[in-house]
Amino acid sequence: MNIVFPAQETEAHLPLKKAFETMGHSCIPYGSVPHNPRIDPRFRSGFLKFLQEADPHAVFTSGYYPVISACCNAQQIPYLSYIMESPQPMTLSRTVLNPCNYLFVFDSLMAQELQSLGAEHVYYLPLAVDAEQFDEKDTPSGFQTDVSFVGSLYTAPDRFTESVPLLKESTRGYLDGILQAQQLIYGYSFLENILIPNVLNDLIEKIPVRLQPDSFETYEYIYTQCFLNRLLTRNERLQLLKNISAYFQKEEKPAGHRQFIIHTPESSSFLPDIKNAGPATELSSQKEIYRSSKINLNITPRTIRCGIPQDTLNIMAAGGFVLSNYQNDLTLHFTANEDYVYFENTDDLTEKLTWYLTHEEERQKIAAHAQHKVLQEHTWQKRAEEILACCNL
Repeated sequence: MNIVFPAQETEAHLPLKKAFETMGHSCIPYGSVPHNPRIDPRFRSGFLKFLQEADPHAVFTSGYYPVISACCNAQQIPYLSYIMESPQPMTLSRTVLNPCNYLFVFDSLMAQELQSLGAEHVYYLPLAVDAEQFDEKDTPSGFQTDVSFVGSLYTAPDRFTESVPLLKESTRGYLDGILQAQQLIYGYSFLENILIPNVLNDLIEKIPVRLQPDSFETYEYIYTQCFLNRLLTRNERLQLLKNISAYFQKEEKPAGHRQFIIHTPESSSFLPDIKNAGPATELSSQKEIYRSSKINLNITPRTIRCGIPQDTLNIMAAGGFVLSNYQNDLTLHFTANEDYVYFENTDDLTEKLTWYLTHEEERQKIAAHAQHKVLQEHTWQKRAEEILACCNL
């Protein structure tokens, strides 16, 4: 079988391509992806011609491209799209209803929403790891730090945060209130449902956005997923990290020992007793951090409402111990206190930090169990097999 792979730079692109080839399929490269994912006349013309000449059995991309869907629909070629991040406004294009589409979505809630729109072939499919990049025998020789966190603090200015002072005082108060309420709750996102008309109208007036034509987009979705959930992630991460910093300030530290290290590109001077080691963008450096940390803290971006983040699976595959916020889809594939541990609130987080830092055998047993499960059940090879099985290809 011939599968067209437009050129992409994603973590999953090469291992999935290799997985399909391992199964005996030919992966035909196409030199680019659309400059404009929705409407790109030059790409559309060239890609249609390519499809007519190559006559492939399917086209595969990481992420969803409406213009590629339109091309595949015109040629009656299955379009296999693996949605690997959130938000994904492109999936709200009305092209998702094209019968050529086979959408594989890493977030179970997003999959349900696409199904409710009427998309015919939508499948929940969690992310995975490249098994060749990890080895169960590669265990840590020693722990260099107690707790590590790898990720953004979302403190860089953006259009929304810079425009918030323009909003009415009543709007700012309402948004502060619902953000604080949502921050207390994991497993259910309600912000999109409670943007009352006067607040929504103020947002539209002061921070205008344009809804795409021929789309299922709503103002509630755009303001929640593209703005409010980003701000909520920033607030949550800063509060949790500040509380952990205060917790470690009370602890006695051996000379030269850093108990808490974060790896982020942003300044963290406001977090006392925490070392910022700078960003860790390469998988090789991330693996070393995960393996050499007693506890790896996962604070899922609130834009990922149910899905398992890629970093969480990478931590497990590297043999690291995961302490995470509650995330629905984690419970579908992993067992709490057997593969990972989750916290329910700030107090619960510090209590579990204290317990697992002093119970090494239990912590390492959980990390080893999760590593084995991920490398056996959650690889890109497995995902490639599942994708083709769903499509009957």
